[in-house]
Amino acid sequence: MSRGCGAPPRAAAPAVGLVFLAVTSLQVGAAFAVELFDELGPAGAAFGRLGFAALILVAIWRPRLRGRPRGDVRVAIAFGLALGAMNLCIYEAMDRIPLGVAVTFEFIGPLGVAVAGSRSPPPCCPTRSSSRRCGGCPRACSAC
Repeated sequence: MSRGCGAPPRAAAPAVGLVFLAVTSLQVGAAFAVELFDELGPAGAAFGRLGFAALILVAIWRPRLRGRPRGDVRVAIAFGLALGAMNLCIYEAMDRIPLGVAVTFEFIGPLGVAVAGSRSPPPCCPTRSSSRRCGGCPRACSAC
């Protein structure tokens, strides 16, 4: 039984659900954070969020630093600093532009990287070469 050219495969359903969950999580978290801006400011809200996340992380999974190479610890610290800077930047943006626009811009980056890094052809294209030729648009495939 054929599903047609534009029909997504069944395996894509969990992926779509996870993307929806990620988008919803970003929007809800940002909406809660914006409520704190009047009392704490964007920097205070970012620091509070990171502090709360650190407490939850230590309560659930306490990492052992003994026996770890220094390079691993440096990477973890750099990652934490990058996340902190990212939160501060997005909170400063949310303080200045509408919440939905700021969060959309925040999500477009990782989503774009995921789409650009995807190696699977569109579902209707029978060969990888034809999917590259049509630029990923299943309806534009000459094979469809």
